Amino acid sequence: MSGYILVVDDVMTNAMLLEARLITVGFDVITAFSGSDCLAKVEQQIPDLILLDVMMPGMDGFEVCRRIRADPKTAHVPVVMVSALDQSAARIAGKEAGADDFLTKPVTDAILISCVQKYSGGAPRTSIG
Repeated sequence: MSGYILVVDDVMTNAMLLEARLITVGFDVITAFSGSDCLAKVEQQIPDLILLDVMMPGMDGFEVCRRIRADPKTAHVPVVMVSALDQSAARIAGKEAGADDFLTKPVTDAILISCVQKYSGGAPRTSIG
């Protein structure tokens, strides 16, 4: 059975690209385009993993992650920050907010799939080349 992954990015193209990469190899994916949209979708169904953009208008990824960690129903859900930020300060802020890992955009398919498998407990239907 594949893992249920929630992809969160305010740039629709970025979210759809991650979604397409993961669906192609067999993961079940849903997308959210803002921090509040993410939290609403997590309320509806708790995912196996959240891939969370950092820089979003309104509520940024750090705040979303803090809220996920503060809720006992979702505190256990792995959160991987996905961002164009590649600075130590951003990685530290992500860890302080409760993120499990941090990927820098653009993310290669091999790194993305490996990370999703590691944190979601799910496996895609096919392997990547």
